[in-house]
Amino acid sequence: MILTGIEWGSVADWFAAVGTIGAVWIAVSYRRTKTKYDADATVIASAVKSDDGDRVVLKPRFELDIFNINDPDLLIKDIEVEYKDGTVISNFLEAEPIVIRGFEAKRIDTDRVKKWVPDMSAFKFLSEQKPKVVVVLAGNKRHKFKINFINLDGAE
Repeated sequence: MILTGIEWGSVADWFAAVGTIGAVWIAVSYRRTKTKYDADATVIASAVKSDDGDRVVLKPRFELDIFNINDPDLLIKDIEVEYKDGTVISNFLEAEPIVIRGFEAKRIDTDRVKKWVPDMSAFKFLSEQKPKVVVVLAGNKRHKFKINFINLDGAE
């Protein structure tokens, strides 16, 4: 096709060019807007030395790791724990929201998270209840994740 003395190519070339540009634009915009993440919540019971160092005590600890497996940043407003009966414990972040950058992993390590499972009786009770951790994003989008209970050293 020749217009004004310049070779512009065929109609098929134009459709191919527009289709290619459109496909790239859609792929890039979709990647930048869709949030995709995973959370690994684990309560680990293990034997540790007491503060005086004379005896071994069995101590559970709660670890929560969040993995942002996409490009856009995550703004986490709150972390909650939800029990089977619908009871919810919230405000695990205690202060301001947390931002997890694209393709970044972060351990949520606040005092409230550390103290959630204070002893072995709480560990046993919670492992029977099978609660879920709830990550609350900006816009109040809520996603639930299973909590794994691991008993190292046969702690009782």
